[in-house]
Amino acid sequence: MWWSNPEQELINKLLRNDIERALDNLPDGFRVIMVLVEIEGYSYAEVADMLCMPIGTVRSRLNRARSMLQRALWRQAREAGLVDAQQQRSRP
Repeated sequence: MWWSNPEQELINKLLRNDIERALDNLPDGFRVIMVLVEIEGYSYAEVADMLCMPIGTVRSRLNRARSMLQRALWRQAREAGLVDAQQQRSRP
C-alpha cells in the first residue's frame, strides 16, 4: 500500500501471525463459527442454517470464542513484554 512503510508492514505481519495463532488454538466448534461470522461475514442466521444448530447456540459460541481469543491475545502480549498484568486489568 502506498501509505505503508517497512516498519508498519512488519508490525502488521506480526499482529496477523499472533491473531492467526490464537484463532488456530480455538476449539473447532468455536473457531468455525468465529471464522464464518467475523472473517467470512455470514450472519448468525446463515451460520445457524449451515451448521444445523439454533441461532442461540451460534451467538453463545461466538461470544465464548471472542472471549477465548481475547484472553489468548492478552497472554501473547504479556509473553512478548508488550503489556504487564497491571495494564491488562486497567484496560477499557
